[in-house]
Order: sequence, then C-alpha cells, then structure tokens
Amino acid sequence: MPRFLTILSSLLFSLMLAACTAAPEKPLRLGTNVWIGYEPFYLAREINALDQDKVRLIEYTSSLPVLHAFRNGLLDAAALTLDEALLLSQQLPDISVVAVLDISNGADALLSRPEFSDIRQLSGKTVAVENLATGGYLLLRALQQAGMSPNAVTIKAVSADNHEAALEAKDIAAVVSYDPQKTRMLANGAHNLFDSSQIPGEIVDVLVVRKHIQQQKPHMLRHLLKGWQIAHQYLQRNRREALVKMQPRQKLNAAQIEGALQQLSFPDKAQNQILLGQSGQLHKTLQRLRLHMQSSQLLSPSAATPLTLDPSWLQE
Repeated sequence: MPRFLTILSSLLFSLMLAACTAAPEKPLRLGTNVWIGYEPFYLAREINALDQDKVRLIEYTSSLPVLHAFRNGLLDAAALTLDEALLLSQQLPDISVVAVLDISNGADALLSRPEFSDIRQLSGKTVAVENLATGGYLLLRALQQAGMSPNAVTIKAVSADNHEAALEAKDIAAVVSYDPQKTRMLANGAHNLFDSSQIPGEIVDVLVVRKHIQQQKPHMLRHLLKGWQIAHQYLQRNRREALVKMQPRQKLNAAQIEGALQQLSFPDKAQNQILLGQSGQLHKTLQRLRLHMQSSQLLSPSAATPLTLDPSWLQE
C-alpha cells in the first residue's frame, strides 16, 4: 500500500508539473509572395540568420493570398506593397509599417506582346494586372505620361503566377508584372513599354506588423529585422554565393537575378529612418496612393485610413 501511495503521489506531481509548464511560444508568422525584393528574408533563413523557432516564413504564389491570410489572422506580419498596406489598414487598423524593404526602380513594368511597341497602341485593348492597387496605379501613371485617358484600356485581374500565360493569350495585349516572371517574359520577346524607373520612389514594399504582435513578441520582430540586415550584408559581401542560393526559388539564373536586383534599391537602417520619419518621402507617397485608390474606389473617400509609419524598431 505505501508503494502504491508513492507511485500515486509521483503521478500527481508529474501532472501538476506538466500543467505548470508553459507551452512553447509560437514563432512570428511572416507572409510573402514570390518577389525578388523579398528574397533577403529567405536568404537570411538559408544562411541561418533566422531562427525558425522565432520566425516562420510562409510564401504564397501572389500577393492576394497574403492579404487574405492576413485578414483571417493566419499571419502576424506581411511583406506588402505600400498600397496593399493601405488597403489592409482600412479593414485592420491594428497594423503599422515598421520597415521599408525595397523601392522599385524598374522592377515593376508594363509589358506588351511583341507586336506592340508603344503605349498608345494599347488603346481599346485589354491589360492584365494582379490587382487594381499596385498594378492599376502603375498602369494609370503609364497612361498619364502617354497622354491617354484611364478608360483607354480594359483592365482584367490576373494573379502574378498567371502573367506569363496571360501575355500569350490573344485577348491580352499587355500585363503589369514584376520579377521573376518579368525577366522571363522579356526573354521571350515581350516589350517593356513603361516601368517604375519612370516614376521613381512611387512603388514601395514595406513590412507590416500587427501592433499587438509588436507588444507580445518584440524579441521576435527584432530578430526578423536583424536577420534581414544580416542577409543584406551577406548579399553585398558574398554576391556570387547569394545569387546561387536565390536561383531555386526565383527560377532565374544568376545573371538574371543580378539584373533584377539592379532595378531595386534596398534602404538601409539610416535611410529607413528618413523615409519613415514624420517629414519623410513615404508620407508623400502614401498620400498620392491614397488619392489614387480613393478615386478608383479601392478605398472609402471618407475613410481616414490610419496607417502608422513606425521607425522606432529600426532605431533599436
């Protein structure tokens, strides 16, 4: 009988100990789509600069599923274009931009079938865009600079992973796209009619994080930003090795990846401070995008659309 009581006591103690042991903290979940500008996150994981117990990278084929997953609470953070962040902020005010990841300087483009060599030839034709925000904005700016009406073309929504097939379809004259598919389409004869180098500083990618996650998992967010910085240092100092590591995911060769990277700028810590600051360029870009999206009825005209730009995380 004493032996039975001893075993029972040990069992009860083990159960109490298990109940008191805290469950392991879940990693911060970051969602991205396949885009050359987000590649440093995956490079950071490849070189062990990201601890998978602290940060989990979740990749989607295009930006629309990223937005859907974020809205449904499946992500804590997301790499998005600034206009996508604006769109989210209208529905989820509990978010803020904590870093500018990249600025497109030619990496986003209006590409046409080989038989078109001038934007004006697209009048009356159909143009495919991934969404009416980034794609629609670049298309609008292209039409403006060509002196054309926004209604000169018909817009068709096509996800980024289907852009190459769309450009081969006879009913699609052009597509607004980005790398890696942009490079492949150009290699197959597409014409670059307009790109983001003609509207410098207007196509921007940012890191969006839920505010309550910033409070609950600050160490994980700092780890993510540190990993991003380490990956950039690795990319600068070990260029050849970095390009090789990027090839399987981007499905481009090293020379093509190098060419794509040359059409992006990656703001460092100091540049981020300036961009995200109260008088920084990003506030002006944000206002321009807000007006465009409101006129396109993507945002409510009466909505204040509170999107916080928070440079504090990169000050630490």
